[in-house]
Amino acid sequence: MKGRITEYRRAEARGTIAAFNAERYSFGHADWRSSGEPQAGLDVEFLIDGRSAKEIALRAPGTASPVAVRSSVAVPSSDSAPTPLGDNMNFLDAVNICFEKFATLEGRARRKEFWCFALFAALAQIVVGFVLVIPFGRAALAISTLLSLALTVPWAAALTRRFHDTDRSGYWMVALYLVPTGYFLALRMAPRTITTVVLQLGAVPLILPVTVAMTLAVIAALVLAALRGTSGPNRYGADPLTPEEEYF
Repeated sequence: MKGRITEYRRAEARGTIAAFNAERYSFGHADWRSSGEPQAGLDVEFLIDGRSAKEIALRAPGTASPVAVRSSVAVPSSDSAPTPLGDNMNFLDAVNICFEKFATLEGRARRKEFWCFALFAALAQIVVGFVLVIPFGRAALAISTLLSLALTVPWAAALTRRFHDTDRSGYWMVALYLVPTGYFLALRMAPRTITTVVLQLGAVPLILPVTVAMTLAVIAALVLAALRGTSGPNRYGADPLTPEEEYF
């Protein structure tokens, strides 16, 4: 994980790191693995142990000196919101964040976070649905369905935070994702039962328009998820993509 030291209290030998995922992690001097003393404003890499950081090291040998960092970096106080770190997020970081925030509906998610997780989900489905179908046959379909169910919650949470980033309510996620997803999963998991019920209700002519409507809803959700987030804080929290000029 990558982050930035936002506070270090030398008397207590304790400090705080703000990660680019807008989460804070505390650490002690015993967790410091680089030469010199930890200083507020230094960019670091670290491992996560619950809400604590460990195995902390400077991200680059050429990190600016503490004096230069203090003069050029806007360091939030211990009472302020954690500061995201711009473009330091990579694919694995984004996937890790979405799993860490498995059911977190509060806050905002930048586009890179959401779409990297979407790519991960798509690749996982391709592997299960196509690669495993040869050795496992029909069992691959069951595995694919279970995978879809397992990814529903983190996907819905990430999509909710993505809508929040564009200053839209999470109810958009319910209307444009959960309802269509439930519809398609129901068709996939119990086609015979649903077909029987539909025939009994005489609602066969409704299947096609409803399916089209649900498909359009999913497309609308993806279009909204591709929109740029609002600049600066909005009613759902701080901007997850802090402009670089705020730091340098």
